[in-house]
Amino acid sequence: MDLVKNIGLLSALGGLGELKPSLAVLGFATGSPSSRISALKHDLVSRSLIVERRYNDTLALWEGSDIDLESRLREASRRVTETSASRSA
Repeated sequence: MDLVKNIGLLSALGGLGELKPSLAVLGFATGSPSSRISALKHDLVSRSLIVERRYNDTLALWEGSDIDLESRLREASRRVTETSASRSA
């Protein structure tokens, strides 16, 4: 749970400085190798305890709803592609 605590702390302080809860910073903060941090990240994401913010390469505590935004974005992209293809035909 050190990883979760560090993510929360770095997220809270993120607005005050340049330390963001990225894999590299979390590895340094916990003293763990990147392979261990990556494995923990995958486990915590799969259990919906944290989320991966790909746009800024950080991790965050799960604060929200039951909506799977990644899934919704993939579905919207698929529908746009299908609509575009049917209009072209």
